[in-house]
Amino acid sequence: MKTKVLQLLRGSFLTSDNSSKHWRFILFLFALAVVMIYAAHRADSKVHEIASLNTKVNALKGQFVVMRTKVQKMQLESSVKEKVAEIGLVPPVNPPIRIIVSSEED
Repeated sequence: MKTKVLQLLRGSFLTSDNSSKHWRFILFLFALAVVMIYAAHRADSKVHEIASLNTKVNALKGQFVVMRTKVQKMQLESSVKEKVAEIGLVPPVNPPIRIIVSSEED
């Protein structure tokens, strides 16, 4: 048992006659490690991108709420009266006249 551990630590399995199958396996493990590291980095970058996009969405939601309240205030009748009074328009003194048309169908 002790000799096998020493052979493993010395790397004699890489220089023996059957070393080609060992080298292929080591290269395969190396390729798998590279793929796993790449996938982990891609996942981390996606998480950071999602977090920054969520921050931007929350900021835009806040801007939307502010703008919606401004628009609602501008749509109030009192606000509209003030704005049109500046250009010389005033509400009519007399109410509108209603015209009723009756149809004669016999």
